[in-house]
Amino acid sequence: MTEIHIRDLDPRDEPKAIEFAIEGMHLHWFVKNPRFERAYGRYFWDLERAQATDILAAYADDGRFLGVILASIKGEPALPYPWWRKAYVKAVDLFNSLRPGGHREDYDAANEDMLVSYLAENTVDGEIGFLVAVPNSGVKGVGTALIEAFEERHPGKDIYLYTDDGCTYQFYDSRGFERVGEKQISIDKDRDLTCMLYVRHVA
Repeated sequence: MTEIHIRDLDPRDEPKAIEFAIEGMHLHWFVKNPRFERAYGRYFWDLERAQATDILAAYADDGRFLGVILASIKGEPALPYPWWRKAYVKAVDLFNSLRPGGHREDYDAANEDMLVSYLAENTVDGEIGFLVAVPNSGVKGVGTALIEAFEERHPGKDIYLYTDDGCTYQFYDSRGFERVGEKQISIDKDRDLTCMLYVRHVA
């Protein structure tokens, strides 16, 4: 049985994390031009990485990269990240602001609406912005190991995350997260997507 080791992320594994996120997040639903999928995957990683206060990676005994979690806790400083990667995020945000509309914008708006509604009567301490496990690695429990390692650092915190029914949202149902919001958007004439907000109090 392969043992999972949690440690700092090797920067050389960032491209792998982006690749698996592109697949797991179904970016082709939002970015119709395949040439832009990689660029958007890079943007999403940079967006979450630039504000992350916690980065934990999972590796196998033989050194294989198995997965990573990026999270941000209120009041804690973001980990260092190159200025040019942050500049890339700002450039993409500016570009998108000049050409409003699109399914990804609907997705982001749905998430924001759910969080605003939840925060009307509740508080949160941080967000899990990125969690990915390498598909078909043959190693079970990677996501659980990453979540548990993160929670060990932040007892007593209320953590939220966004997901949707195009992803393996059932993972969060089985890990003690509570689904506190749902909002449906239309991706195209043949596909609707249910956006979800999950919250968990770390004991």
